[in-house]
Amino acid sequence: MTIMGIVIASQEQKKELDKNAKKIKRKKGEYAQQRLFFQPRTNLEGRKRYKWGLSKDVFPSNVANPLTCKVPSFVDFVETKETRFFFYMLEDWDFSKNNSPVEEELACRALLHWRLRLFTGSVSDQERKMIEFYLKTASKIINDSMPRKEFWPYSDGLVHVYSDKKDKSYKNRNKFSSHITYNPEQPFIFFNHFIQLRDKLMKYEREILNESSLIKKEEFWTRTFQVIFDKKDLPDKVHFKTAFNYQNTDLVAASYLSWLHNNMSPHKKEPKKGLVSDWKLIYSIFKEIKALKDKSPNLFDKQEIVVTSI
Repeated sequence: MTIMGIVIASQEQKKELDKNAKKIKRKKGEYAQQRLFFQPRTNLEGRKRYKWGLSKDVFPSNVANPLTCKVPSFVDFVETKETRFFFYMLEDWDFSKNNSPVEEELACRALLHWRLRLFTGSVSDQERKMIEFYLKTASKIINDSMPRKEFWPYSDGLVHVYSDKKDKSYKNRNKFSSHITYNPEQPFIFFNHFIQLRDKLMKYEREILNESSLIKKEEFWTRTFQVIFDKKDLPDKVHFKTAFNYQNTDLVAASYLSWLHNNMSPHKKEPKKGLVSDWKLIYSIFKEIKALKDKSPNLFDKQEIVVTSI
């Protein structure tokens, strides 16, 4: 069976194609095919059915046909505007090979478009739910597919390093083969994270600056944290008493950031070696990054993105 030049293997395939058919409008006095059957390049057998995967309501307007089939499901995404093909593209993408620069740029455009629509508020309540789901799903697929290095990154700028061999260099003489440190590719993340918290605390430290009693300092900072942060973002009273160092503001900040890091959920594929931080480790990492910043300030230059349109 042949329809409009397309070979149809069976009646069942015709029905499947008919579900994905596009309607073509006919101008008066001119002949036009009434239905154009679309044959996706992506193998759909056994594919996951994503929520709102068939929707075209929030298709990114800044994405055009890449004119390449290196990642066929991305072409399907552009042609059908169905978001399921965007997810299939991420699933099919070999992230270990950097050989699809065009698709990479267009995929980033799609994600940026959705993020900007949320940021600008140019969405309805239903569209917001859809976009938030799309971004969360895309993030999970990328996170599960991305090839792992010797370290597992966390959003606070720290990484868990797993290695069978101990680094015997003088710099790392006190580190175990598996340990927590800063992200060597983005050292500014943790540095800025620490500085922002410390600056926030320094607004209150003048009230306790000349106090020498650690008990009174503990009471002051415990009350201060309860004012600054929501209850869900605070450790319990026992942790405030046993795991915080109240000698100075830097150590208070290090104590809190240590608690935050230990409460982050690890990736399901991360080795379970029970790596935990404490205020000593966090403060030593901060001092190490600060020395790095003084030595190589170019590693901490901010890269700003200017948005002109969605």
